Amino acid sequence: MLILHQSFSTISISSSIDKLCSLADNNNVNERGEKRSYVIKEDKEPMETFCSLIYFAYDEVNKRDVVFKQIKDITWAKKELALMKKLEKNNVPNTIKLLDYYIDQETGDHILIFPYLKKINTNNMDLLTIQKLMNQLISTLKCLNDLNIAHLDITLSNLMCDENDNLVLIDFGLSLDCGLKPHPIGCGTPDVIINHTFIMI
Repeated sequence: MLILHQSFSTISISSSIDKLCSLADNNNVNERGEKRSYVIKEDKEPMETFCSLIYFAYDEVNKRDVVFKQIKDITWAKKELALMKKLEKNNVPNTIKLLDYYIDQETGDHILIFPYLKKINTNNMDLLTIQKLMNQLISTLKCLNDLNIAHLDITLSNLMCDENDNLVLIDFGLSLDCGLKPHPIGCGTPDVIINHTFIMI
């Protein structure tokens, strides 16, 4: 995940996110009919990556911190949403879970809502922890491979931890659902994409 900007002065709240956070209670329900209410966290600065805008918010219904991901290209947004649903349906371990999503009917903007996770602290990491995280990553890649999915952007910035210090692979924005195509066209992080292509063979 390449961060381009991280500042309130350069990244404003989009109209779609403002709309999501301003919906009246009786209108603010997700596709499962569950009530939702979000508040943007002003003490955490938003970020801009190559493909998306990232905002930090608080889920007032479930009492938890969450992350809003607004993908800039609507075609890519639809692809990532479909991929996240596929991961959930197939119960792929140690991958980011889609908590909720919102589609602005006027603009077509997609807002994907994820749990807030911890960064992996690599300072003085012991061998047992490294072994645990690597085993979880390999198991995750095996499941993705079985589903013909290539992540293509496995970098340290896309490896996080949950509250139990288990690995969580995030940011499937560049991922490919390869299907039966032997060599689909895609893009990813240099070096990473080559190694992952080797794993997929």
